[in-house]
Amino acid sequence: MSVTHTGNIQPQLDLEEHFGTLDAKRVVLIDKDTGSAYNIDPQTPFTTYVSTTVTLTSAGAAEKLPTSELSSRKCLVIHNKSSYDIYWGSDSVTTSNGILLEAGEKVAIRSESGIYGVCGTDSVDINILECK
Repeated sequence: MSVTHTGNIQPQLDLEEHFGTLDAKRVVLIDKDTGSAYNIDPQTPFTTYVSTTVTLTSAGAAEKLPTSELSSRKCLVIHNKSSYDIYWGSDSVTTSNGILLEAGEKVAIRSESGIYGVCGTDSVDINILECK
């Protein structure tokens, strides 16, 4: 399980606002202003970060995020810096079955590989941050 926080990072306040049991091996906090990923598991901190800009070139065509993946990646952050909605999912993702990421939004995904993105418009740029 992965938990993503998209507000400004204030661990004492923000983590107390979430009720229930947190059953996670790793928690990643995303700073909504900078897009920075923070791994708060002190036993296994991220040591490698790779940033890439990916262009979703053809409307309706699923493209790997990023095309060349960081080996042994643990976390993928997608920042939709465009003014268009995008969708993410498996290699068969479409604008009908994908998970919506609205313009300006970010998401952190615990994934070693195989995340794809698609958009209903040509030539849409998104930023990718891979962490391990």
